[in-house]
Amino acid sequence: MVIIVTVDNAKPNDVTLDYLKNKLEVKDGCMLGGRFLHIRCAGHILNLIVQEGLKGIHNSIVKVRNVVQLNSTYLMLEAAKNFETAFDRMHEEDVEYSSYFMEVVGNEKQKHIGPPKGEDWVNVKMFCNFLRPFYKVTLRFSGSLFVTSNTYFCELVGIQNELHRLCGIDGDPLLKEMAQSMKEKYEKYWGDIENMNLMMFIAMVLDPRYKMKYLKYWFNKWYSKEKAEFALKLVKDALDELYAHYAKDIELSSARGNGQAINVGSSIESSASFPYDPWKIASHEFDEHIATEDDNECTTDVDKYLNEASEKKKNKEGFDILAWWKVNYTRYVILSEIT
Repeated sequence: MVIIVTVDNAKPNDVTLDYLKNKLEVKDGCMLGGRFLHIRCAGHILNLIVQEGLKGIHNSIVKVRNVVQLNSTYLMLEAAKNFETAFDRMHEEDVEYSSYFMEVVGNEKQKHIGPPKGEDWVNVKMFCNFLRPFYKVTLRFSGSLFVTSNTYFCELVGIQNELHRLCGIDGDPLLKEMAQSMKEKYEKYWGDIENMNLMMFIAMVLDPRYKMKYLKYWFNKWYSKEKAEFALKLVKDALDELYAHYAKDIELSSARGNGQAINVGSSIESSASFPYDPWKIASHEFDEHIATEDDNECTTDVDKYLNEASEKKKNKEGFDILAWWKVNYTRYVILSEIT
């Protein structure tokens, strides 16, 4: 059974995933009709967002790129700024280095912009500070030795709040313009929950430190009351749908293994070992009534889990979500299977 396939944002992948979905549905190998099958790579989307901000790339960055060749703009700037003095001295004493920037093409146009000088290095440090948070998020998105899906929404919160801050601050107009371009790209991919795979929100809800409370807090801060309630309902309905899917298989399997349930009331009345006892029957009837009321108040383990207090975040970085669900498997069998 295939649940999720994560791919980058290239258009051909949409066609490929549609083809895969159709093939899997024929063989009943796709959960819930492939509703959650396609997840766009968060690291790739974040890279697109940052690249949008760097589109009108600043001359200071171009000058540094002409002397330091690295694919990552942030790593390039971070490495180069430590050698500001060395590059300045090369400009003064290295003839070949200086002549490289004196080459011209066409109508006496400078072939290579540079070298980076005083004001450029000020800009480089500013760009490093601007890009560093996004670089760190990219590393966390790309983690392979730890679970990442349950922190996905946390990272979105940080990105959105940082872009909002950068768009609103009084300071360098260039940084503000970059942030505004990035925010527009962010809204395109992550601005509307209806266009996102709800499984990433469900993963957050299944983190016992956050549950629905974390989503509710930020949705209420970002959206109108009506939109926040709508978004929360989408996530809860999707979780209930997942739960029902897993519960169906588990309960059928359990019923086959345990045989038919025994009616305690009728056994009390018919068993020769226990003569008819109206008080016991009355007590049993009340127990059944209480059980029904409890079921109405807490229909499934989903409700029970969400209504319990969140796990305290004493050690946020070292929290092992898989270990937590392993320990609590007997309390939440179906939810543990989903996790």
